[in-house]
Amino acid sequence: MQNSFNSKIWIWGGFILAVSLIAVVMAMGLNMIDRGIHEQERVSYTNATKSELLTEMRAAVRERNISLQRMLTMQTDEELEREWERIGKFGGVFAFAREQYIVMNTTAKELTLMAQQADISNRIGPLQNRVAELLLFGEKSQASSVLVNDVIPEQEKVFDLLSELLKLQKTNARQAALKAEDDFHLLVSSIITMGLLLLITTSIIIYFITERISRSEMELKEHRDHLEDLVHERTEDLEQALDLAEQANMAKTEFVSTVSHELRTPLTSIIGSLSLVVSEKVGAIGQKNKDLLALAENNARRLSLLINDILDIQKIESGKMEYEFKDISLRALVNQVITDVQPYADKFQVAVKPCIDDQEIHILGDYARLTQVLNNLISNAIKFSPQYDLVEIEVIDEMEKVHVQVRDHGPGIPAEYRQSVFDKFTQVDSSDTRAHGGTGLGLSISKAIIEVHHGEIGVLPNEEKGSIFYVELPKFYNPEQVTLH
Repeated sequence: MQNSFNSKIWIWGGFILAVSLIAVVMAMGLNMIDRGIHEQERVSYTNATKSELLTEMRAAVRERNISLQRMLTMQTDEELEREWERIGKFGGVFAFAREQYIVMNTTAKELTLMAQQADISNRIGPLQNRVAELLLFGEKSQASSVLVNDVIPEQEKVFDLLSELLKLQKTNARQAALKAEDDFHLLVSSIITMGLLLLITTSIIIYFITERISRSEMELKEHRDHLEDLVHERTEDLEQALDLAEQANMAKTEFVSTVSHELRTPLTSIIGSLSLVVSEKVGAIGQKNKDLLALAENNARRLSLLINDILDIQKIESGKMEYEFKDISLRALVNQVITDVQPYADKFQVAVKPCIDDQEIHILGDYARLTQVLNNLISNAIKFSPQYDLVEIEVIDEMEKVHVQVRDHGPGIPAEYRQSVFDKFTQVDSSDTRAHGGTGLGLSISKAIIEVHHGEIGVLPNEEKGSIFYVELPKFYNPEQVTLH
């Protein structure tokens, strides 16, 4: 007894730890992705700013050359002074842009080029002053000689250095962007891999626990069959075996329910986080990353559907499934379900065709649960239908009862599976390489729901290709006298 109790503690602890790790990894991953996006934005802003500063310096050099050449054609001292002030203004713009450029993240190559530019600028300054003095004293030919032979060639060197810097800056920007993108891809891939490994580990644990419980149930059944042969001699032993069976079943139900609830909350958080990243509300992620995250989101949603099915089975087995019976228009119900599954049909490129008369047929039932049943039957038909095929939904009025038939043209249901297909965890193709996913719980849940409605669900023989599932429900004639339960 103590060993059993300790085993449960270890199993529960393992599950809680796995769920916690999934939540922590996803939270850390989102934080790292956010930091990576901010770093990309910072690098892009820095590179853009440096390019703008280089462009301003080039423009200032060009304008200074133009002003010096214009001074050669001016006649009055007043014009010369104004143009000299203009040269000084562009010199200030150049100096300010150069200071801003140097204080940013500058490479060794850029610093070397800037140092060369500074040396040239130190030589240009006295030469410009010499040109201005000669012009003020009226020595235009000598000023023109200094300008053409000394100043302008030096200015051209500065302009060439700035052009080389701008080209170098563009190359650095491209390399930085490629590196940031590669780092981001690696980060996202690592996060997705870690999350998927944790999800796979948790799924494997659930599989082995379910398999072990199933084996235990089979062993108990064999033991009970053996005891029936000795019932008169071993009454006391049989009662003990039955007690053990009930305890095991109760423990199984409580365990599955608890584990499913424990998985539901972090899984909802994971789905929400993945959806947020895929929608690019936290920043651009690129198409490749978006496809990877969308795949992870789809797998998480499939795991969520599995947990919901397990919880429904547990409620059915424990008698805790709640129903709200009311008057329902069958035609409206069928049309609404067809509308709900239309995106799923579009995904498989399958058409859904309703065959419903205009006559109103009413039934008494739980709208949500009956929607769940029809949604399951139609979704299965879509999933197993060939591409560009047709799924037909037909409502047949039969006196006191009404039939809803779902017909597809897929591989069909073999005769030996027409009854067992409604058992739990039963699938026609149960191999590891089956083409269509699923838990094998949907039809079992649907059967339980229809039986509560005093109806019947089954598979009709079909000589043609495909399968025909049907639901039979009693009709309701007095909607004004309904008492809701």
